[in-house]
Amino acid sequence: MTMASQATPIWSKPFYRGWFLFLLTMAYALNFLDRQLLSILQEPVKAELELSDTQLGLIGGPVFALLYVGLGVPIARLSDRTNRVRIISGAIGLWSIATATCGLAANFFQLAASRMTVAVGEAAATAPSYALLADLYKKEQRASAIGIFTTGTSIGSALGLALGGWVGFTYGWRSAFLIIGLPGVLLALVIFLTLREPPRGFSDGRSADVPPAKFAEVAKRALATRAFPGIAFAIGIASISGFALAHWMPSFMVRSFGVTIAEAGWRVALASGGGGLVGGLVGGFVCDRLAKRDRRWWCWAPAIAFFLNIPLMLLLFRATSATEAMLLMAAVLFLYHFWGGAGHSLIQSLVGVRMRATAAALFLMCISLIGQGLGPLVVGFASDRLHAGAGAESLRYALMATTPVWLVAGLLWMWAATRLREELDNTPE
Repeated sequence: MTMASQATPIWSKPFYRGWFLFLLTMAYALNFLDRQLLSILQEPVKAELELSDTQLGLIGGPVFALLYVGLGVPIARLSDRTNRVRIISGAIGLWSIATATCGLAANFFQLAASRMTVAVGEAAATAPSYALLADLYKKEQRASAIGIFTTGTSIGSALGLALGGWVGFTYGWRSAFLIIGLPGVLLALVIFLTLREPPRGFSDGRSADVPPAKFAEVAKRALATRAFPGIAFAIGIASISGFALAHWMPSFMVRSFGVTIAEAGWRVALASGGGGLVGGLVGGFVCDRLAKRDRRWWCWAPAIAFFLNIPLMLLLFRATSATEAMLLMAAVLFLYHFWGGAGHSLIQSLVGVRMRATAAALFLMCISLIGQGLGPLVVGFASDRLHAGAGAESLRYALMATTPVWLVAGLLWMWAATRLREELDNTPE
């Protein structure tokens, strides 16, 4: 008997699937809203707490990433066995409260402790969300659905920058963390009360009785493919530049163009919300459409987008005005987010139904360790080292130096495509 004949029909209803996708997307948006608060508020935070760029890079990079990675896999293993909706709702409540406590920090260590707690909550929510969407949407629809979901990163980043910049400029950085952090508890309650856990494998008509795979089995399956490590390292390496941009662009606007944090907030918010949001949506739908001709387009299209970012990055950090920088950043983020729907969908489609949350966690671990772990810290360290000779422009040159990662990442996407069709056809139960 197939899963389709056994399943509770509510997950087959378009409205309920849409509501599910909407709430998970809002949760992902809140995830990045809370992350971006520090980037837009770090100039006044730096001044009051007397921090260096290296310390700010540590908080935005390794301090967050190491805990995010360290807990991401164990929580994903739990998600492959237990109720994912409850895990997500609890995680949202935790990181929302932790975000608010950032406003109480009196020194580097207290701020780092609050950000580490935010990382704990966010580590618990992301991988289970991808696994849920893979159970709700068939392969043919999955990249589009996950493309919509990944727009949460752009929506949240834009809101965090715009709201954080305005509240921080008007009421101070401490009030911004408190005011913007706590409402997330309400979203946690809505998810807990209105979403029902779907059977694993529902969208693929597979049995929910498949036993959870051991971690070694998931890792073995991932490494047995060329696509999984190719995509994971492509995004991890590209994210060195991506996370550096997310963390440092507001400060670049303030230092290089003399704008206030409120103006930097809305400018970077427009670039992130416009470029990133549209890129995620367009990328998912374009990749699904092209993949009807040849499934390797799920990898080829993001590769082309990454190659195009090389000249755009060089132009971005030669910009002579805040408006020019904003428009070029929007173009860079459009191309950066082009991969989201196809990449996450492939990661879910390459493994069995009881491997999905763990596979997502392994993928996110690679992104976090390489991209978030290195990007903000390396750029902050380079900016400190260049400051003696370049002054306020040191951050401009440090960010420009991340340009070569797009070439490496694009080549890895091309490599991931070489055996993609065979690997998708041999996905285990």
